[in-house]
Amino acid sequence: MITSKTARDSSAISLAASDFASGSLPHESNIRPNCLFTADAAIILRTAGKLSATKVDEVVSAIVRIITD
Repeated sequence: MITSKTARDSSAISLAASDFASGSLPHESNIRPNCLFTADAAIILRTAGKLSATKVDEVVSAIVRIITD
């Protein structure tokens, strides 16, 4: 989950404009790897951007850490 609200948990990962390979979000945000959900493709209106490979690796590592702990 990505939110522009201040995350109150230790697993939140900051998301800034510099973390995008292309596109961006209007506000600095937080990725919450402990709040995963599935979304039907029909509810996705547009693509805001693409994260850099470095940020994707950081998020994947956080998810793996949460699952294996």
